[in-house]
Amino acid sequence: MDSNINIAENHLRASEMKWFAVYTAYKREKIVAGMLAKKGIEVFLPLQKIRKQYIRKQKTVELPLFNCFVFVKITKREYVSVLETEHIVRFVKIGKNLLAIPENEIDIIKCIVGAQMQVETAALSLNGGDPIEVIAGGLSGLKGKFLQKDSKYNFLVELQIMGYGMRMQVKPEYLRKLKTYSSHLAGVEL
Repeated sequence: MDSNINIAENHLRASEMKWFAVYTAYKREKIVAGMLAKKGIEVFLPLQKIRKQYIRKQKTVELPLFNCFVFVKITKREYVSVLETEHIVRFVKIGKNLLAIPENEIDIIKCIVGAQMQVETAALSLNGGDPIEVIAGGLSGLKGKFLQKDSKYNFLVELQIMGYGMRMQVKPEYLRKLKTYSSHLAGVEL
């Protein structure tokens, strides 16, 4: 994700179209994409062709790259229309804010799908000691170290501020894994 994007603000704009992800009901991605297209909303459903082996034959099927996700490019005006679409559960949000997906990330997904390679997607996993950054909530921007998964809803992280270690529970959607653990916050090295 682009590090210049401010997670703490709502990315939905009145005039600028941006990409957003919406959750759909299970196995309803293609139906939702068709309904949104009929409404005139720009929609992107990355599909991949998979060869399935059945008892007596092989069949090629198109399956969504991301289960239960469809991407829409909208402004504020289309927001309610998208939400009112049957089989849409909700928008992907951080807290109360809609999180825009950078155009370049959508382009990368389109390129991968266009290459017609079989791809497997999985949520990023965190291991003890992994460097992380809090990307939402009141601690947004703080960097620290992932300690352990307390439950599927809370991760225990350690943030080092002014020589003191602080341990707290943070929702997993509020965390982003970093490549390295060298950080600055308001001029103070953590």
